Amino acid sequence: MGQISNLGRTYLREYATDGVPSSGQNKPKKAHGRAVFDAITAARPSIANGATIGNAVVFSTKSAMDGDLGHSAGTLGVVYNDSTASNNGIYRKSGGSGSGSWAATNLALPSTFAADLAALESEFDGLTVNDLRGITSIAAASSIDVSAVSSDTIRITGNGDIAALGTMSGGAEITLIANDSGGFRLINDTDSIRILGGDLTVPQSYSVTLKSHGSGVWRVTGGTAWVRARLLEKADESAVVQLTGNQTIAGTKTFASAPSVPDGSFAIAKVSGLQSALNGMVSTSGDQTISGTKTFSSAPSVPDSSFAISKVSGLQAALDDIDDRGVNDWRRTATIDAAANMDLSAYTHDMLRLTGYAEIETLGDVPGGAEFVLIANDGFVLKHDSSKIRVPGGDLQVEAAYSVIVRSYGGNIWRVIGGTAWAKRGLDTKADDSAVVKLTGDQTIVGTKTFSSAPSVPDGSFAFAKVSGLQTALDGKLEVATARARYAQYSRVAPPIRPGEGIEFFTSALDGEPSGLSALPDSAAVTSQYGKVAKIDGAGTVAPVAAWRIEPGHLYRVRFVVTRAVDTEDPSNDAVRLGIRWLAAGKTGVGTTELANILDLTVEDGRVERVFTLATAAAPDVDVTPPAGGIYFRPFVRAFGSGTTHVEIIQVVDATDAVVWSPSVEQLQGQIASLTAQLQALADRIEALEA
Repeated sequence: MGQISNLGRTYLREYATDGVPSSGQNKPKKAHGRAVFDAITAARPSIANGATIGNAVVFSTKSAMDGDLGHSAGTLGVVYNDSTASNNGIYRKSGGSGSGSWAATNLALPSTFAADLAALESEFDGLTVNDLRGITSIAAASSIDVSAVSSDTIRITGNGDIAALGTMSGGAEITLIANDSGGFRLINDTDSIRILGGDLTVPQSYSVTLKSHGSGVWRVTGGTAWVRARLLEKADESAVVQLTGNQTIAGTKTFASAPSVPDGSFAIAKVSGLQSALNGMVSTSGDQTISGTKTFSSAPSVPDSSFAISKVSGLQAALDDIDDRGVNDWRRTATIDAAANMDLSAYTHDMLRLTGYAEIETLGDVPGGAEFVLIANDGFVLKHDSSKIRVPGGDLQVEAAYSVIVRSYGGNIWRVIGGTAWAKRGLDTKADDSAVVKLTGDQTIVGTKTFSSAPSVPDGSFAFAKVSGLQTALDGKLEVATARARYAQYSRVAPPIRPGEGIEFFTSALDGEPSGLSALPDSAAVTSQYGKVAKIDGAGTVAPVAAWRIEPGHLYRVRFVVTRAVDTEDPSNDAVRLGIRWLAAGKTGVGTTELANILDLTVEDGRVERVFTLATAAAPDVDVTPPAGGIYFRPFVRAFGSGTTHVEIIQVVDATDAVVWSPSVEQLQGQIASLTAQLQALADRIEALEA
């Protein structure tokens, strides 16, 4: 029985590799299932060999006992009906299961053992197999009530579909066995019988196990019919193509896409028609005879000397003809005398050698399109005349051994179109290649060259010394770094307050020493209706290069003036921020104070001015105090969004010594009333004296 259990565990194990979840869920194979049932079939005879009572196995004869050694050591064996009376009795097994022997003990069977056993047999004579197994039969119907029987194993007789099983308490389990040929079918319904995979057919002798969920709801949990259905869903392992190993595949298989196979998998004979196709092709190597006429779209490339002269049609005859000709014949050249008026129509050669010197004015009447090459034996001149010989550039001197090509336009009109003499005249007008400046390479240029416009050269091409008077002009000038350092030192005496008037003293950076900050570009300074201003296109920042020391006991007034030159797309959210950047002793940032975020600023608002007071200690008239570590400050204007913002003024004033006179109006009114009363008293006295 241990073998059956082991085969069952292997067949229905949880994971592909037993006990290893990472290997994935196991997919039961039919071969493993068949092995389980084969083991059960093989075990049936040994199961029926004897009845087990406690630790004793009962045998009718001693020979039956001696033939059954499949028991552990110490097992008791009872022989009760052997024809040899002395063989009947109680025995003890020695040795492990499958080996050893049975030995008689001193224990004797009760005298009534055989009679009691016979009585027991007679008691069972009237029972059926179903009675022994606790099985009750119910006829198949669309609705049956399994709660009406006491047995949990029910044999279903007849055929048909079963859609309801009645109601039992949750957790109860039953097993239904198909009794008749054709079996029965359970109908899948989530409110009645829940079956994984749908309706389940239970063939004859197959079983199905169900568990109650209460309220008439059941769920199939197993059984041989359910296992059979799952096995039928699987392909037979011997009938499918495996990922590894050699197999023979029968029939025609059509692939949706070409299968990938190793190079050289198929011989030429395995590809239908391939050998025949190859037999009619020209190979890239080896000797072959090619029949028929082959026309190439381009000339084939062959090794030198591939063909004999006789293989080229007409070549030998042409060579023989050349051997019979003189040099002039071979060149199709005729020699004639040069003259002022010549008639080239009298010659069949298109190349003429002219002897003697002449200034040629006409060449005769030849059909248009005809071309001649005139070669100077001694030299001649072609005279330019638009109605006779048209020579670009005027009369052409053709020196000895030079040539000129002429073309007829009919009607005694000719034109020079080329030749070495004509090319020579063109070259004579060109500069010597070694005497001109090239586009590339290093050259030394002699003499003074005057350019109509300044030449474009890479930055840093010339040293100061190469520019006349530059070093003298620069001597005595302050370097930018020095100028900024001095400005940073003295700017508190009279710092610039209008960025547009001194753009080089304003920056977009907030942190750092003044000497190390980059100034705003000159293009940032523009003229507006309010004078010169610094322009911010879109988002940007304007701040002084200078940084101010905020001294204890001093009061500083910071004034900003800004305008919107071009409205933003979203004025309500695109603010103009007025702020203070606090700096440590080394001019590194330690914090930022937002003095104001001006929203809804538009062109119509014109100039917007804001004034704020700063000090090291809080006071009623102080708007801002520095954070810890802040001993310098740098005011700034920062624009957000699109549009264009103008920064007109960023001013810092030490207002510590400024006195603000605020006279008392009530006191003045009292004094005026007192003076008025005194004047009235004087008037009364004068009036009394006069009376």
